[in-house]
Amino acid sequence: MAVRLDGHKQGIDLRMATGVKQKEIEETRDRYKDKKSIQIKNPHTEKWEWVKIISIHKHFMVIQTKHYQTSIAWRDILTGYTKVREG
Repeated sequence: MAVRLDGHKQGIDLRMATGVKQKEIEETRDRYKDKKSIQIKNPHTEKWEWVKIISIHKHFMVIQTKHYQTSIAWRDILTGYTKVREG
């Protein structure tokens, strides 16, 4: 079984594994659709930092911090793994 970049094995239903429903993902995606920037909590420094939203996709959004570009999965926001404040 192949492993994706985010560490999950293909073939596992992520909605079953995390308890997140597709409707909740769509509502979260729509909430951030019109936003230009948000705040995220950096897990290394435990500080809040402003990030710019670059693009929004079906399962994740791409953001730009001061030093790097990364993506955040909608399920991580919904489960609380990634802390986000709307700005």
